Amino acid sequence: MLQAFPKKYNLDLSYADLYRLSTKYDETGKITPSDLNLENSNRLEEVVNKFIVKEINQKLKEDSKQVYHIISIYRYSIFIIVLLYILGALLIIFEKYWASIPIIIATGGSFGLLWYFNTEATSSLQTIYQGIFIDISSGIWIGLILGIVIAIMWPIWLKFNSDKKVK
Repeated sequence: MLQAFPKKYNLDLSYADLYRLSTKYDETGKITPSDLNLENSNRLEEVVNKFIVKEINQKLKEDSKQVYHIISIYRYSIFIIVLLYILGALLIIFEKYWASIPIIIATGGSFGLLWYFNTEATSSLQTIYQGIFIDISSGIWIGLILGIVIAIMWPIWLKFNSDKKVK
């Protein structure tokens, strides 16, 4: 049956998707095919999706203590990242050069956290079905690029702006 399934099966994941998935798992103790955005275009895919999710739930149940620990670390990390972005925004408002530091830490930290989850989840899911991959959504890549550009350009813009005021 798995032979008839597509050789490559991609799931796009964003911060919101991961948060929603962790919240759903925390509340119910399991996930469903719709939680993973698994689409059923035919009966075979529906059966395979149910099989994959059943295996995932079994694996999550076996490692439930570690899974709940990871969920709480993820939630605290989100809180810290939001605080860093707020700090960076406040420092930009007060025109401080070092506003780039919390922005780059938050941007790199949030991307790194999602990257780590993706690689771990993909390797774990591939023990169930070799063709499944979890990708980082394109919006995350755009956010990473914007965060880095802002962190680099902020001190340059501030220096350029202060030189204008002096003249």
